[in-house]
Amino acid sequence: MKLNMTRLAVMIASLAMTGCVAVWGSSYNIDFADKDIVQVNYDSSVINYPHMLAQVASHCAAFGKGYVNDSTITNGWGITMAVYRCKGELEPNVLAKKIKL
Repeated sequence: MKLNMTRLAVMIASLAMTGCVAVWGSSYNIDFADKDIVQVNYDSSVINYPHMLAQVASHCAAFGKGYVNDSTITNGWGITMAVYRCKGELEPNVLAKKIKL
């Protein structure tokens, strides 16, 4: 009986970790983006961080700016909300492309 409960717990944990990916369709979700900021929600256990930052850099580059992390907050469900400000120097070799929501 104990083995079955352990299996059940592992299965539930696995499904819970993939829940955000199933809802968003990727490891992160860009909630808002304009010429000044990009707001991203992600689950740190499954995030493709380099890909997400490349999208942020690309969006800010479309306005002739680099980006800096303004704030990061993690809620009780383990979802992180990060706000990036478009400002400063452009990063080299970034393809400029605005994010369309």
